[in-house]
Amino acid sequence: LLSTYSGDLLPGFPVSTQDAVFVSSPLLANITGNGLDEIVVLSRSTDGAYRLHVFGADGQKIAQTDVQAESYYNPVALARDASQYEDVAVPTLTGDLLRFRYDNNAFSRTVLLSLGAPFTAATDSARSELFVSYPGANQVEVYGQNNDQLVRRSRFDAPSPIIFPLSYNGTGVLYGVTAQAGGRVVAFDKATGQMQQGYPAALPSSGVGPVSLVDLR
Repeated sequence: LLSTYSGDLLPGFPVSTQDAVFVSSPLLANITGNGLDEIVVLSRSTDGAYRLHVFGADGQKIAQTDVQAESYYNPVALARDASQYEDVAVPTLTGDLLRFRYDNNAFSRTVLLSLGAPFTAATDSARSELFVSYPGANQVEVYGQNNDQLVRRSRFDAPSPIIFPLSYNGTGVLYGVTAQAGGRVVAFDKATGQMQQGYPAALPSSGVGPVSLVDLR
């Protein structure tokens, strides 16, 4: 669905896909390099196949491709070096990060990372850094781009596994929700892993989503 601020549906929406359901939140990314964001979403078909769909702002389908893997987390966008294009990166159940690059009206598929276990993925606002947490391990990793590859810049431990994608405040601090009983919000320096003052912060009950950073004061 795509609607205006008044709640009215825009022309061309809603969109659907045959014999499949959408299984991710929509990602806005400039994959065609035209300076405008396209709408990227994952689907799972009745036979269990995962596919990546790309729609324009008018609801018209631009492209789709088979993921060839299971994915339980939302895709993210990664900026290309010296380009206005953005790639789509999909974390898989087997622990790979798949890069889908759109060129000449077709997608290419590359394994960017093989991490060996399911992980969550998030990026900074420039989409040049990747933040990884493992729902099955108390570890956080930060990757940066170098010559079209991802290079790990830091790795550190969390008090317990972080179960939702990390949130970045833009000034060096990562926030996450842990799987401890009752739930905790943690905050780390992204370079050193140092826990920030006042954290971990207890939640009244288990968290059900990632941290949202807003200015209330």
